Amino acid sequence: MGLLIRFGIFVLLSFGLIKTNDNFFLRNEYKIKSVEITGINEDISKDFFFFKDKFIGKSLSDIDLQEVESLIKKDIRIDEVNVNIVDFNKLNIDIKKRKPKYYLQYNNKIFLIDKNDVIYGEIGDEKISSLPFILVKNNFEISSLLGIIKNIEDILKGNISQIYKVDEHCVNVVLINGATLKTNNTVPLEKYRIGKNLCFGLSKEKKIDYIDLRFEDYIVKYLEDKNGKQYK
Repeated sequence: MGLLIRFGIFVLLSFGLIKTNDNFFLRNEYKIKSVEITGINEDISKDFFFFKDKFIGKSLSDIDLQEVESLIKKDIRIDEVNVNIVDFNKLNIDIKKRKPKYYLQYNNKIFLIDKNDVIYGEIGDEKISSLPFILVKNNFEISSLLGIIKNIEDILKGNISQIYKVDEHCVNVVLINGATLKTNNTVPLEKYRIGKNLCFGLSKEKKIDYIDLRFEDYIVKYLEDKNGKQYK
């Protein structure tokens, strides 16, 4: 009997604590009085102003922070979101926008691609930067060209202007000095290192049209005028 009474008291106390906890967060000092959006510029933050009207005056117990984060991440432009309660009555939404790493030119439009290969916007959405262009004729070319450029970008550091597929056996990597490296998916990385040195070394003497890396020997073609004279 004593055990039963003690159990009954425990249940009543627990229920009382739960009710007290619920009522505690319904008090005015634990209701959202302001919503702060940080991490993105004013133009983009305007797209999320509706959160201010949605949450101001809401009790803390009524806000699911993970649900808010998931909702914001539905915007393809957003990379990371952190939602926190500050000082018991302020909601802070910190948003990190995707940053472009490449431009993708397709169907006369230029799109943005981030470090995770996500296509998320058009060139007009960002300040124009000196980023490599990936030129494609169809969706199927995107993955293979991304594979090549991500594989060689550390070697060619900032020297890639554009990349595009010529045919099933050849991909052109155009460098910022105007020369082209002819390659494909089977060319080893060491050939890019040598090709880079050849390209920038030889171009000091004559203008290079292309260096073909696909064969055992390095094939170098210099630019010529209509009379066959090489440009210097």
